[in-house]
Amino acid sequence: MSYQVLARKWRPLRFDDIVGQDHITRTLKKAVETGRISHAYMFAGPRGCGKTSTARILARVINCENPPGDGNPCNQCASCLAVIQGNNLDVLEIDGASHTGVAEVRDLQESIGYTPSRYKSKVYIIDEVHMLSVHAFNALLKTLEEPPRHVYFVFATTAPQKIPDTIKSRCQRHHFKRLEVREIAGQIRMICEAESVPFEEDALRLLARKADGSMRDGVSLLDQCITSSERNITTTAVRDILGLIDEERVIAFMDSIAAGDPTVALRLLDACIDEGVDIQELSAALLEGFRDLMILAAPGDLGDIVHRSQDGMERFRSLLPRYELADLVAVVERLCDTTPRLKTAADPRVLLESLLVDLSLLDRQVDIRRLLGDIETPGGKGATGTGRGPGGRRPGRPAPDKRMDDEGAARALPNALPGALSSARTSASSGTPSGALTNALSSTAPEARPTAAPGAAPVRAPVEGSARVFPGNFEESMAGAQAPAQPDVGEGGEAAAVPGGEETLDFDKLSRLWDGFVNFVRQKKVSLGVCLISGKLSGFDGHTLSLRFTRGFALQKEQVGKPANTKFLKQMLNRYFGREIELECFLEGEEGKAQRERAGRPAAPAPPEDSLRGVSEDKKAVVRRLMETFDGEIIRYNR
Repeated sequence: MSYQVLARKWRPLRFDDIVGQDHITRTLKKAVETGRISHAYMFAGPRGCGKTSTARILARVINCENPPGDGNPCNQCASCLAVIQGNNLDVLEIDGASHTGVAEVRDLQESIGYTPSRYKSKVYIIDEVHMLSVHAFNALLKTLEEPPRHVYFVFATTAPQKIPDTIKSRCQRHHFKRLEVREIAGQIRMICEAESVPFEEDALRLLARKADGSMRDGVSLLDQCITSSERNITTTAVRDILGLIDEERVIAFMDSIAAGDPTVALRLLDACIDEGVDIQELSAALLEGFRDLMILAAPGDLGDIVHRSQDGMERFRSLLPRYELADLVAVVERLCDTTPRLKTAADPRVLLESLLVDLSLLDRQVDIRRLLGDIETPGGKGATGTGRGPGGRRPGRPAPDKRMDDEGAARALPNALPGALSSARTSASSGTPSGALTNALSSTAPEARPTAAPGAAPVRAPVEGSARVFPGNFEESMAGAQAPAQPDVGEGGEAAAVPGGEETLDFDKLSRLWDGFVNFVRQKKVSLGVCLISGKLSGFDGHTLSLRFTRGFALQKEQVGKPANTKFLKQMLNRYFGREIELECFLEGEEGKAQRERAGRPAAPAPPEDSLRGVSEDKKAVVRRLMETFDGEIIRYNR
């Protein structure tokens, strides 16, 4: 066939024609001008970025008979024309993927020993050199390190990490970069003008984005569109030919997600599937759209790295008030996680539908700077974000219940505390009281402070600096968990009240305060507190607390019943409830056995005097107390 595809017809013939690799072409031209051409080069980079074209240009300039002096080949002498036509016997281009063995490398070594057939040097271009086997690389080492003066090697690869370091260290390496959209679009524009093909700028931009950094892919797509659209490159034709998702449809999806309406998003997806739109292409288009919107929402003017038409940019900017930057980051992360999974999913449609519902119902993020500003400003309007309903929710979404509001406040509080604490420290250093911390605790969760129910035991006021916020009905039980190791002293010098300390402690009151006691124990011993969760209060006679465990929690019962743990829990009960309380635990069905053991339980024996032999009289009281408290014995006593 006489037709030559555009990718071959417009292959660069000079270093100056290479697009986007100025850092490499400048170095090679300077090497040619100064006569410092290395005996081995390695060109690494993604596909379609100019590696093989640069290698051929270098091969021509090495044997050029009439070099112009600017580092480029003349492309008119017999040697240059022979390389262009592919019949120069002194320039051998080898495909590394089909010459992977040691035998091929040995044949190469034998041919290296012969002098050039016609021109002054022999050039070996090995494309995809990373495909050679380890043994083939080893066989090439010596030849590559000390080749004959008339031999040059040029390696090209898309996977330099697969090449042994011993090979890379013997070459001058150049890394080709991925081409930018504007660079590909500019080259395509030049080709269209030279071929007298009418075009639209937005169509060329679409082709350049679809090329994904490869000039060869971009020119091949242009060739396809010229053939299919009767030599008229329009945006509509490019979208139809390449199967790209219409920008209007992408914006419709983004609009429905911003409105928090999964119904519209699912209907749009159903319409796309009925029209034969590829699900992976649709997900990739959504990812690209939200990425562009995230770039536009970022601080600063970054519109130059969003490659869309002017009309498309304006439509995207109109969506900005409906999204926070944190929302867009969350959406992009979810799309990045889901898009690759569509290839292996059992039903890609179901996976994409679940993603759209998730994105539509995604809770909006809160800007911490706005939150802190509202905390510091009395009567602030709240961090509700633009385009949301009350409480930072999207319009049309049901309001959460009181418990959910408290949980949200509890989650928001840790984010607000650092700035408030910093302000409090600053005020303390200057001697001026600050209300930042108080505002942080009160404004963030105004209804989450513990209150005592009528008739219930008084709730202990939290110590300064130990304030916490807990969700829902958990507040009363958690209030006691903040009790310090020693009772607080009030203004009159009297100890502050503790739960159950002022009134008679009965079973109902103890049941209400039990969760708080369990959390109080967990602050001291996590494992023991977890074991208590497995038990259930069985009874309380004013002196002994009974804890029942089901048969499935026999191990937890044994842990609680160990003497050391029982003694520790008695101390915690005393500190928490302000009175002496005994603790007994038993398995379900053994209540009678527990009562009999309680009735015949002897008093705890005091340490025998024989064990205190050798202890001085003034120390015996202290040592005896230690032995009783920690259930210990004297191993060695040093005076």
